Amino acid sequence: MFLFYFQSESYKYQDFTLFGEVRLFNRSELLQSYPSFTAFNDYELVLMLLANEGPESIRKIDGDFAFVVFHEELKTVWLFKDRLGTKALFYAKKNGKFYFSDSVDALKKQIGPSLNLEYFKWVATQQELPVEATCFQEIKRFPPAHFAQIGADQEMHVKRYWNLFDVSVDHSIQRADAVKKSRELIEKAILKRIKPGERVACQLSGGLDSSLLAAILHKHNRLDASYSLVLNEETRKFSEKGIDEQNAQQQVMDFVGIKPEHHVKIEGFHYQNVEACLERRNEIMGGYAQTDCYWQESIFKKAQEKNIQIIFSGFPGDEGISANGGKWFFDYFYEKNYIWIFNQLFKYPLATLKMAYRYLQVARSQNFYISIQKLLNSRNILRSDLSFTPLKDPEFKASFRYFLLSRIIRAHTCHRTESENLYAKAYQLQMAFPMADKELIEYLASLPAELFQPGKKGRQFFRDICQPYLPESVVNQTKRNGAFTLAFVEYWKAKEYQFFQENLPKDDLNLFIEFPKDKHLDFEDSLKYTMLGEMDYFIHKHLKANE
Repeated sequence: MFLFYFQSESYKYQDFTLFGEVRLFNRSELLQSYPSFTAFNDYELVLMLLANEGPESIRKIDGDFAFVVFHEELKTVWLFKDRLGTKALFYAKKNGKFYFSDSVDALKKQIGPSLNLEYFKWVATQQELPVEATCFQEIKRFPPAHFAQIGADQEMHVKRYWNLFDVSVDHSIQRADAVKKSRELIEKAILKRIKPGERVACQLSGGLDSSLLAAILHKHNRLDASYSLVLNEETRKFSEKGIDEQNAQQQVMDFVGIKPEHHVKIEGFHYQNVEACLERRNEIMGGYAQTDCYWQESIFKKAQEKNIQIIFSGFPGDEGISANGGKWFFDYFYEKNYIWIFNQLFKYPLATLKMAYRYLQVARSQNFYISIQKLLNSRNILRSDLSFTPLKDPEFKASFRYFLLSRIIRAHTCHRTESENLYAKAYQLQMAFPMADKELIEYLASLPAELFQPGKKGRQFFRDICQPYLPESVVNQTKRNGAFTLAFVEYWKAKEYQFFQENLPKDDLNLFIEFPKDKHLDFEDSLKYTMLGEMDYFIHKHLKANE
């Protein structure tokens, strides 16, 4: 038996019913290829394509989507997820029944799941989660870039339909051509995500990614509003550096021509208190989620007041087109390009030896993040006497190409875009992630590593892309100046820590280290212990509800 619990309405075509979300970016191309299709919306067009050509035709679709198709007569279900997993699709199997939903909370209410202890151990030890994992054992996330069929045998047969690593590197591409082509693809990725008549906004943090999106949207007269999170007098007292990115935001607005009345500054969350925020997170995410974009909700609430319909995000720019490039030389060592290595040794002996040392560190540890491992270890909140299974990447390769591509398609990309969409959906908004565009990231995967070589500063390739759109001062700004995208995060974490001081964690499952009794903590420790408090809050809430 198949049971469906989706927030959006379903669509029918012949014996097929679609549950879930579809937002096409190549609708006009599909209609040109199939002139006999008389679809009124994206859902009907996708159903017609699948009904006529079967599930393999999902490869022809470019868009953000996560949906289930049920064939009533054959009692068969197909599941589909877009390439990076921007939309939510969860499933569970219990007592011979399959349950499907775009909400963990909906499934939780239907099946009464048990907590996934390994999930909490992985989070407590600062590991990146498997993409399918949720905080409940029985509830799974359907993976990006896959489709599946469940038929009479009641087994799920899953198949990958897209892999970024299938793209070959084109070593003939020249830097100037790559910069020009990337600009064209970014503009195309932005414009194809907007439907006629939609009111459009973007987040404007002052960083390169969001600033570039704002500039391009304004250039094409498609920017109705922009939003940023900033400090005020009260929250600035909690900020170690005492700065936000309002100066960079203003420079972008002045250079591009964004009027002040079209820019909204948000100085704090709309939540009444910490507990109200935690309850809202439980409602939207269905429980604890390692990646929870609750901090975006105040933007969405303001956007709804202006009748905005779609909001652009610069994520996952840092993971892809705007990557730092600091590991660009890894490919030469990984591919054993001895001619290049010896030439470098001859020209720059000390620098090349440092490169070799960095490469060998990563290759031996099988860990790209060895430089911050000490910091991650210091955030461990799992009791030392508890065992857990460390997560390893069985496909790990110590190359820049593997580093870049695996970061684009890693679980965090799916988890974050999905979470942003879940909060946006509560306000009838769509999220747009042009930096995750299929055509853009496939082109990125074809570029040789040397194009990402940093100049005096990191991200030189992306800085070159941004040159015509943004003021020089913003293009050349440092990546980290001490300001946070969520400007008042230090204030909020102090409030959270105070809440957990007054409502001490219960640790019902004996998972965590002791919560400190100190009245005040530095910001790094507040991140650590508020994470403990948050996990404990959701665990206790679930256990109490199921007593």
